[in-house]
Amino acid sequence: MKTNTDKKYTDQELYLLIQQKNKAGFDLLYSRYSCILYGLATKALPSKEFADEIVELTFLNAWNCIHQFKDQKKTLCFWIINILINTAKDFLEAKNIKYSVKTENFPGFAFEIIEEKAC
Repeated sequence: MKTNTDKKYTDQELYLLIQQKNKAGFDLLYSRYSCILYGLATKALPSKEFADEIVELTFLNAWNCIHQFKDQKKTLCFWIINILINTAKDFLEAKNIKYSVKTENFPGFAFEIIEEKAC
């Protein structure tokens, strides 16, 4: 018996599953991109705890904003990495952490913490 994980979904097919709020689609998205996102986050952020939380928030944001992928010219991978970067920015700003983004080694990137302000 074939399951959703047996099939290789295109970005468009995966997008359609998630747009329909299909949990299997979300599971496939997570399976396909969690290692990539976690690797990028742990290299780019100052702590494992920040990386864990930001990756979790990234998937929630992707689930909630999947409609924004509809007319994208970029791949789903590039789109979700963009969500990761924006989620990290929002996360650090919400914690009153001043940062700069280093992109000299693009596609690698890093968030350099400049100052942590008390709330």
